[in-house]
Amino acid sequence: PTKALAASITAMGATAWIDQQLSPDSIDDETAEALLAQLPSIGMDPFDLRDTYDERRGQVVSELTSARFVRAMYSERQLYEMMVAFWTDHLNIDMASGMIIFLKGRDEQEVIRPHALGRFSDMLIASAKSPAMLLYLDNSSSRADGDNVPNENYARELLELHTVGVDGGYDEEDIAEVAHVLSGWTIDRGTATMRFAAGRHSMDGVESVLGWKPQGLTGQAAGESLIDHLAHLPETAIFLATKLCRRFVADDPPQDLIDRAAAEYLANDTEIAPVMRLILTSDEFAGSSLLKVRRPLEMVAAHARVIGVEVDDPSGLRVLGPLLRQLGEPVYTWPTPDGPPDVAAPWINAGTMIQRWNISLSLAAGDLRGSSIDIEQHRPSGATSTEDFVEQVATSMTIHLDEVTLEAGRNLLEAGDRQIDPTPDELADLTAVLLASPAAQRR
Repeated sequence: PTKALAASITAMGATAWIDQQLSPDSIDDETAEALLAQLPSIGMDPFDLRDTYDERRGQVVSELTSARFVRAMYSERQLYEMMVAFWTDHLNIDMASGMIIFLKGRDEQEVIRPHALGRFSDMLIASAKSPAMLLYLDNSSSRADGDNVPNENYARELLELHTVGVDGGYDEEDIAEVAHVLSGWTIDRGTATMRFAAGRHSMDGVESVLGWKPQGLTGQAAGESLIDHLAHLPETAIFLATKLCRRFVADDPPQDLIDRAAAEYLANDTEIAPVMRLILTSDEFAGSSLLKVRRPLEMVAAHARVIGVEVDDPSGLRVLGPLLRQLGEPVYTWPTPDGPPDVAAPWINAGTMIQRWNISLSLAAGDLRGSSIDIEQHRPSGATSTEDFVEQVATSMTIHLDEVTLEAGRNLLEAGDRQIDPTPDELADLTAVLLASPAAQRR
């Protein structure tokens, strides 16, 4: 957190702050919204997007990425934005191909954001109806009429990735039956919304799926009933609780916390907010400082926040897309349905660390296009030694200081002529050293 945010949490009390964050609609977010208004494609209708950006499709992806960064930087609804990012990963859609590039923004606005702290069952049904998801996993072309065999891509990922997980007890027959139940879910090309095509639908042979039975239901109602059933299964509760605890607590989260979170999920009709309250007020979360490696976008946003980077021109942030791809996190264009990994190993290795250090240098030097920084705001007054100077700068940036980083910072200052009164460039270099420290790669 920034120094100001840390002070605010201390003043309110951690639990009160968490409760406020769990009610994002009560929090004014005008600063972030004013910056988002400078990104013309955000919130635009899919048809207007196509008409405006058909020859500049990359701008649609870059502005959606810039919007994610702006929200991470400036939103007062920090927990909500973290949940939006989590569910975007969980219900991953690669927007890099075809018409999906014009539909993913609507998916975020109508599927992810309205339900990020609401009922998972509602979000899952909305996702199944999302034109972006229908196209991405081929359900829009799935039909079971006549001799047609329904496409199983979405059915398979619905079970494996979205609900019960790969160990959830389903088999190939279950996948085939889910595909039949969801046949005929397609897209109205005139409105870019989901349309149920009864002529493409058949439930012949469908008997039961993980305890669900049609009981006379057919058509769209059968599909919605099945999806709701899957969302309420204990296996889904465990699968989601594991992913949430892995995101917010540790790569290998404690099973007891997972079990408690899963029970909370089932006891609250798949409501996400009570689950998050349980996790964030737990002893396990309280003891999780520095256990989680920051993924690239989170790292860049966190570092920019703590050193005081100001976004002057959000449209200039389009450089973020290529930058994040170099770091291995192509935001909104992750190529496989499972979404980005949420453990340390893929993000912290010899290749990525050099890239991370280079970003630290760029941020500290004010080289992020579309932004500026006043590095002098972190210059301490009254430092009595190089060690004291480094400690005060680290405190100003709320960066945990270990002995190795302290020594590196002290050596940097002592190599210059001005010691505890370094030049602006030397202060920027010290900032880069602090941002490159092991602790600054974690949260």
